[in-house]
Amino acid sequence: MNPSEKSPESNIGRKIKELRESKKLSQRQLAKDSGVPQATINRIESGEIKEPSLSNVTKIADALGVTVTELQGNDISTAIARNTKAGSTPADMKYPAIALIEFGSIAAGITAGDAMVKKAPIVMLKAGTVHPGKYLVFIGGDVASVEESYHEGMRIRPETIVDDVLLPDVHKQVHDAILGNRITERFDSIGIIETSTVASNIDAADAGVKGADVIILEIRLADDLGGKSFTIFGGKVEDVEAAVEIGKERIKDKDIVIHTTVIPRIDDWMAEEIDRGTRFYES
Repeated sequence: MNPSEKSPESNIGRKIKELRESKKLSQRQLAKDSGVPQATINRIESGEIKEPSLSNVTKIADALGVTVTELQGNDISTAIARNTKAGSTPADMKYPAIALIEFGSIAAGITAGDAMVKKAPIVMLKAGTVHPGKYLVFIGGDVASVEESYHEGMRIRPETIVDDVLLPDVHKQVHDAILGNRITERFDSIGIIETSTVASNIDAADAGVKGADVIILEIRLADDLGGKSFTIFGGKVEDVEAAVEIGKERIKDKDIVIHTTVIPRIDDWMAEEIDRGTRFYES
């Protein structure tokens, strides 16, 4: 290509540029917010880099307040509208704070959930049963409201509470994975944190992804797992090892069962099975 010619914008580069401009951010500010060099952002937006690394895409998505799936999908207009429309609170919106209370009693969980939404103006609620007969109440919103609502929930039938977590500054990868986002990018190494409860796994995942340069490939919570949960990290082996250790350290004092592993060079065949889905009938 003639050096004077401008590369056509790549699809993802165009989306990043549109969303950045909709939020009135300069490339310099986006670089500061995401940790991705401004020169790299410029090359992505211009189309010079047509397939940016998943690590950079994830960091940029976090800074723009969208999911990786939205940036990699075919239509970013919904995300732009979400960031420009005041008062919009769709299900996949990034909330500053989240909390989850895991009840061993369905009756207690429903009672607590009702009290929680009445206590403070939270903006997101997901609640329901999971295996084996537990009830989860998951809330999101501003820090003060979530904390107030969480403490109210903890007050209701505390003898039925199995586990709980409050994250005033939840990592966006954790937020998205809880709501079903899966990453199928291949990594040389993966790490897994498996716990006997839901809340502690979320806590460990948040600590791990904040403490090391890794990507959360998937978080599975309770259903079809007999109440267990697990998180899969991907990245360089040293980063994956760090994430698993940091996550395990976060929850070491919980009265739960914890299993962890790091696979330094996962076989392509096994990686392909994980990409298809971690449920047996999906692979």
